[in-house]
This record gives sequence, C-alpha cells and structure tokens, in this order.
Amino acid sequence: MRYKQLTDGKHVLYRFFDAEGNLLYIGQTAGIGTRFASHGRKKHWWASVVRIDVEHFPDRESVMAAERAAIESEGPLHNINGRRPSSIPKVVKPATGRVYSERHSRRLRRGK
Repeated sequence: MRYKQLTDGKHVLYRFFDAEGNLLYIGQTAGIGTRFASHGRKKHWWASVVRIDVEHFPDRESVMAAERAAIESEGPLHNINGRRPSSIPKVVKPATGRVYSERHSRRLRRGK
C-alpha cells in the first residue's frame, strides 16, 4: 500500500521505531508520501526504521499540539525541536574532543 493511500490528505502524527522498539522520530504532516521520501533522502537513521505508527487528526493545529506533547513526553532519539536541551544526544568530535549536540553533529558528518 502506498503511504498516500493511508492518509488521503489528512493531518497525521507519525512515529518511527527501530527493530528493538526504540522510538526514533515523531513527526506530523498532511503530505505523508512526500515527507517520508524526504526522510529517506536526508536522515541517517532512516534505514533503521522497521515500524511506523500513524494517528489521524482533524486539523493542523491539533496535530501540531499533539506532536509537541509527544516529543516532550516520549523523547524520541532523533527529534531535536521540542526537546529539552539536556535530553538532546551529544556527540564528541574525535579530533578535538569537543562535544556537540546532535544538531551540530549532522554538520560534522557532512564536513561543514
């Protein structure tokens, strides 16, 4: 089944899980096929996704509120926005020993 058939243009909240059941990411969209394709191109963790849970919402405001609450309470591994700074994973750059947040580590992996 295609992703678009699952949503039919509705506002959805989605959760990605790995094989061990770890919550990788929480997001929301009204264009699920496009959004998932974007994750597949841009996110280093995409290959680890084995399960996707989807919830439908009546409008953008309600799905955005649900997303914020879910990120804060469930602490997905790869969400940065909406998380408390102390809960964001840290990465150490081996050459310097400097510690970076997960957000900055993405730039390091790309050499920026």
